[in-house]
Amino acid sequence: MILSDLLASATQPREIIDECKHCGFDGVLLDFEGGDRQALLQFANQLDKLCIQYNLTLVAGRKFQTSKSLTLVSSGAVSGSLKQRLMKCGAGSVLEIVRLAQDIPLPAPHGRGITMTRERLNELLLSRRPVTFFSSELLARYFTYKDESGITHFIIYDDAESISKKLRLAEAIGFSSTIMLYSEVKDLLGNIS
Repeated sequence: MILSDLLASATQPREIIDECKHCGFDGVLLDFEGGDRQALLQFANQLDKLCIQYNLTLVAGRKFQTSKSLTLVSSGAVSGSLKQRLMKCGAGSVLEIVRLAQDIPLPAPHGRGITMTRERLNELLLSRRPVTFFSSELLARYFTYKDESGITHFIIYDDAESISKKLRLAEAIGFSSTIMLYSEVKDLLGNIS
């Protein structure tokens, strides 16, 4: 079960446990992005105690870690080496594979870009027919192109092969679990190995 900060503010921890038991879920992923940090941390701690009692797994980002929760590590960041980040976290962590698709206009001293829709990425791949490369550090595909204004764009994205490599790396390092949102990868499921 994925629990957002909005759902947490309208639900009691006991209700979450009951829903997990009713639906046969293995645990709860805390996906808190906003809200009152102190109140959400208190909620996470209450939920953690109940998860322990009912043998459910609780997964949270670093800001909302509780005594027994597993750390959520996202694969969605572009900067740095994904391999190094994963090796630092290792066992006791859960890798969240976030399907990457970013357009980074160059120069980009901070490596920040604009998240692209799959439709926009597919449109670029079809219209530009670029030569694509694979980054073994980021475990993602990339290409560059110049737009009509002469601005160079660095496009980095995931496909079935890059997601498969992330899964194999996580397993080799000893991650306890890996999660992906179905809505992000449903078009790739038959090709992810």
